[in-house]
Amino acid sequence: MNSSKECNGENNGNANGQQFSVPVDFPNHPGGQDTLNGARDHSHKDFLFLTAHIGLDLDGHITQAAKSRGITLPQRGPAYNEIYAALRHIIQEHPEQVMIYRAWCLFLTVLFPTVNIAFIMTGSPVWAVTWGLVVVSYAFNIFHMRNHRGGKVYGIGWLDQLTEPIYDFMDRTYAIRPENWRKNHNESHHLLTNDPASDHDIYSTVGVGFRLHPDLPHSPIHRFQPLYIPLLLSLNGISFPFDNILKHGGHPVYFTIYWLTMLILPIYFNGLDALKTILTILMVVGFLISYLFQVSHNHSDLASFCDTTKRPLVDSLGRPKNIDAFMQLQMNESMSWGGYLSCLLFGGINYQIEHHVAPCVPSPLLYHYLSPVLREMAQRRGWSYVSEPSFVCAVVTYHKHLFELSLPPSSKKWE
Repeated sequence: MNSSKECNGENNGNANGQQFSVPVDFPNHPGGQDTLNGARDHSHKDFLFLTAHIGLDLDGHITQAAKSRGITLPQRGPAYNEIYAALRHIIQEHPEQVMIYRAWCLFLTVLFPTVNIAFIMTGSPVWAVTWGLVVVSYAFNIFHMRNHRGGKVYGIGWLDQLTEPIYDFMDRTYAIRPENWRKNHNESHHLLTNDPASDHDIYSTVGVGFRLHPDLPHSPIHRFQPLYIPLLLSLNGISFPFDNILKHGGHPVYFTIYWLTMLILPIYFNGLDALKTILTILMVVGFLISYLFQVSHNHSDLASFCDTTKRPLVDSLGRPKNIDAFMQLQMNESMSWGGYLSCLLFGGINYQIEHHVAPCVPSPLLYHYLSPVLREMAQRRGWSYVSEPSFVCAVVTYHKHLFELSLPPSSKKWE
């Protein structure tokens, strides 16, 4: 562990000013070489490293691997070390949560094509609804967590190798091209959360009429955003494959397979009567996936949206001064809701604070046990911890936030 003096420094290296560097070649890196390539020239590579490895064997084999390559690890801080120790304890105390998560992912892997085929052959609304729920659960449990963890889901070598081509196909067909998603999400949203100029999840919505941050310009159309944003989000299920190929570099083959299995074959086997069910389910899927993301970072009590300031936590360039400042900012800019069942169904996306503090845990179900630890820590340190009891409550506060940002700035507290 570093001393307090070391922890309060502002450089990327240790107390002697040595800089943390990412190895050029690390073929045995558990998170894959691609993860290292994305982080190597990033200005926040030290924070990327520390959050990716929190709760893992940082003081053991990770440190030894770094020393063997002559790498000076980033310095840590008292708050980081406290969270690290708490998460290490939780992982050791609840190994069953890793097993439950693995079993659930295997179940979804089998269920995904099974339900899809049943829907194609029957066109039944029941199978359509089931298919939609499976898609949403897959998106957060497997796609989301897999691409945070360098393409690994299970942490078991042979099983990850066996399922890798399956998930690659499913991700590229029914989700976003992984390479582009990792850059936008891991290297933008997770590092520059709620920054209107740098967080991809905010600035990418500006052109379609979203005003999600008080620093964004206001226009008359925004007066109606609480009404039209739900419709736009529900249309994501239909526009999603087009965005994937036009914006994210998706391949035409996967685009074709998507519409073949989601539209053409169901109509072929069941006639045009299936079209209404198909479009409804696509809209429901788009609505759910979009809202599950949106509510976690758009709440009027978050630091970016109220009268607090992050100035003491950042340097003149807007970069967090150290890892503890970074951790505090992550907690300030995220919101958690719900409990264990939501965590299981939606891959821990409901525990957004916990996810931003520790995005690469071996099971998102561990967030349920980390939540009270972070809540107590935030209260003790005077940090923010915003939460809602359920998804419904989170949606209500999201729409309250949309309404407040729909008003001209002169009428609001963040003028």
